[in-house]
Amino acid sequence: MVVEHHLIQDVSTQWNSTQAMLERLLEQRWPVTAVLSDPSYTGKNECSLDLTTAQWNMAEDISNVLKPMVTLTELLSEEDNASLSATIPMLTNLKRRHLAIAEDDSPTTKSLKAKLVEEIDHRWQINDRLFESSLYVQAAVVDPRFKLLPFLDDGKRDKAYICVSQLADRLNAAQRPEHGQAAGTETQHCRMKRGNLCQKKGKRTSSGTSRCCCVEKMRRKRTKVRTARTK
Repeated sequence: MVVEHHLIQDVSTQWNSTQAMLERLLEQRWPVTAVLSDPSYTGKNECSLDLTTAQWNMAEDISNVLKPMVTLTELLSEEDNASLSATIPMLTNLKRRHLAIAEDDSPTTKSLKAKLVEEIDHRWQINDRLFESSLYVQAAVVDPRFKLLPFLDDGKRDKAYICVSQLADRLNAAQRPEHGQAAGTETQHCRMKRGNLCQKKGKRTSSGTSRCCCVEKMRRKRTKVRTARTK
């Protein structure tokens, strides 16, 4: 038995109205088909108003692809739970999992997924530069939920950690009180000393470059967490 619901219309100013319209139409498919096939309602020459099987399948494919987008937009639009740090992890997981094209996807699904990925990359400018210095990624680094940055590869993850470490050093130096020239010289000397110590503790990467000990600490911490999860 079909639940009695009104149909929903698409509204250009509401992001999720298209998916809501298609989902409600699919729910009311058989009542809609019955009405459109009844000459007493549509007239003898208007039976073609009913959708074909291919069109119903297309509507279902589009609705299924858009459904996770509804959840994502609702989470990012909430005033109480809005989180800058969750934006890039959510978008990345959306692209890698839900919008990844599968072999058994219909042509409509494949085309829509490819277009959505293209639009996400264009609007959010998701590229190497974003992952290295974006405020979104910096927020994810200091967020306990995403600080391991599982959505990035090792190279981009290291750059993000280094970027946040350098930002913290600059903020710390700006807030540190200086008492005359001697105090300023001493502060600079301490920073240089810490920098040399960090380089001594650094390890060589596969490319031959030195890696900061701060990054090494974060790497070891991630390894411990992964080991604990495996156990």
